[in-house]
Amino acid sequence: MDKNLQRLTENKNIIIVGNSVEILRYKKGDFIDSFDTVVRLGKGIPEDRVYENIGRKFDIWVTTWLRIQMNKFVPKHTYALFNESRWNLDYHPPNERIPEDREFHSMFSLEEYQELRKECGTKEGWKKAGERPSNGYVAIKYFLNKCNCKSITLIGFDFFNKKLPFKAGSDYPSSWHIPMNTAEGPIHAPKEKELVLKLHEKGKVNLIQLSNLDEEFLKFT
Repeated sequence: MDKNLQRLTENKNIIIVGNSVEILRYKKGDFIDSFDTVVRLGKGIPEDRVYENIGRKFDIWVTTWLRIQMNKFVPKHTYALFNESRWNLDYHPPNERIPEDREFHSMFSLEEYQELRKECGTKEGWKKAGERPSNGYVAIKYFLNKCNCKSITLIGFDFFNKKLPFKAGSDYPSSWHIPMNTAEGPIHAPKEKELVLKLHEKGKVNLIQLSNLDEEFLKFT
């Protein structure tokens, strides 16, 4: 572990901010920013209109191949962790897709990603949507297994159960940034909810539920 990541995680109270659409119903910005280290995911970039909901502080960015081009919107001081997990681990995207103006730090080896997939129930040779570990779950496992954090809090995680009542692409969006879904139905492992709740019960992580984890279409006024 390099000294910058150690400085951000060693004996620190960290919070991982999920992209649940439901978080826009709550003013959690000041609470989130009160943590020693704030971790944000993928396209989870603060915007002026949602600062009071999700905060401004941005210490660590966990991104995948899909969202790596969001680099231009991420503050330059932010430490970048690169989640190389993808639907088909045999496929290696070209390195020129990685921006050159920021150092990206790999999170796990491909062998470790395979173990995460097995843990989540991903079938051998699977290449379709519906079972791959989410970026959020990979982040949780990384900070648990690779860092010596004082505490790990999760907020904005509802395991994709809260959705907006309109389609963006092929499915109803479950993230506040309203991604254009290319697959219909769940794209991540349904077993993640069970696994994270077990971590919460054992005191490994603190899962803050905004309301509940039931499936629901949300309406905003």
